[in-house]
Amino acid sequence: MATVAAAELHTGLRRDIDALMDKLTRITEQPSVAGDPEAAAEIEAVQADADQKVAETRSAPAREVQRRQQAESDAAEARNAMDEADERARRRRTLQGGGRGTRPRGTGRDRTGSCASR
Repeated sequence: MATVAAAELHTGLRRDIDALMDKLTRITEQPSVAGDPEAAAEIEAVQADADQKVAETRSAPAREVQRRQQAESDAAEARNAMDEADERARRRRTLQGGGRGTRPRGTGRDRTGSCASR
C-alpha cells in the first residue's frame, strides 16, 4: 500500500516536472526573450521550480524506505510488548494456581450455582 502511494506521488511529481520543462522550453524558444529582464526572471523561476521538483522526486523513495523501516520497527516493538504481556499473564495464572481446581472440595458453588455443603 505504501509502495502504491509512493508510486502515485512519483508519477504526480514527474507530471509536474514535465509540465514545467515544457513551459521552460516554450519560454526559451520565444525570440523576444533575449534581452528581456522579466522573461529572464521568469525563466529562472521556472528553472528553480523544476529543480525543486526534481529534488523532491529523487528524495521520495528514500523517505518511503525510511518510513517503512520505522513502521517495521514499531511493529516489532508492539509484538515484543504483546509477548511480554502474555508472559506476565501466564506467570500470574501460574502463581494463582491456574485458576482451576484450587478451591478445597465442598466449598464454593457447585455446577448448578447453589452452595455445596457437606
